[in-house]
Amino acid sequence: MAKSSSSFPLSSEYRYLRISASPRITDALSLRKLLADAMMQSFGLSRAGTYMDVLWIKEEGTEAVVRVAEADAQTVLAAVVVLDKPVRLSVVKHSNFLPTLLGDGESWMQADAEE
Repeated sequence: MAKSSSSFPLSSEYRYLRISASPRITDALSLRKLLADAMMQSFGLSRAGTYMDVLWIKEEGTEAVVRVAEADAQTVLAAVVVLDKPVRLSVVKHSNFLPTLLGDGESWMQADAEE
């Protein structure tokens, strides 16, 4: 008897966040600094050092994908919502499975592969 796919839930130690930015972000270092500032503002110095990987930034600088530890995901999500200066960030989508961030029909992986 075959088991259904729901019997084997996906588990990951990471959460992937698709973030939009206005005005645009220019590079990964700037985004990491913005996120660290947001964590500092919301949760203090101990959370400002939360490790985050910027995996991708859209060519126009309006969206990015960031990887964080699953244990830190909720605090990072909360900090992103609070930050509004100098750049307004918002969470478009988040998941523990990276390919699910492609749900809007735009393939950011294909766009980077074409370059």
